[in-house]
Amino acid sequence: MSVKNTKERIKMFENGFLGTSAPFYMDLSTLYFALLPVLMAMAVLLAVKKLFKAHAYSQMGLFILTIIVVLYFEIGVRLDGGYFAYIEKTSLPKDKMAIYMIVHIFIALVSTLVWGYHTIRSFKEFIKTKSVYINHKVVGRFIFTGMTITSFMGVGVYWLLFVQGIS
Repeated sequence: MSVKNTKERIKMFENGFLGTSAPFYMDLSTLYFALLPVLMAMAVLLAVKKLFKAHAYSQMGLFILTIIVVLYFEIGVRLDGGYFAYIEKTSLPKDKMAIYMIVHIFIALVSTLVWGYHTIRSFKEFIKTKSVYINHKVVGRFIFTGMTITSFMGVGVYWLLFVQGIS
């Protein structure tokens, strides 16, 4: 069975639901990342309301779900020919898209790594002492800002590739 035939049988490569030429996995990932800043803000609101246990579990859940969505997205992109396969199908300037993607990936990688460390450290501290470390809010704001920028840029990539950049 060829890769093409296999791809045609997998749901993630079928047409998406957002009305563009993007595959299902791209639409699903984009929708999730469009909602992620709102979901993170809701989790922060739990801490503001002093519902610390709910905040801790919602942040842990969001982090795990985000990693799953990123893995699903990355597997889809790799199996679908990679980032450059999409760029080749558009009329967008390749060099400017490459710079945009490098910045997007850098912010996403730093934010996600800090989020993972922060989540694990905070969760352990919370279980041990029912409290968090002293810079928790500052680091949380950094993560929220980074993930929000990452989300907007990811939605921007989708828009550039599947709405604006249609050849």
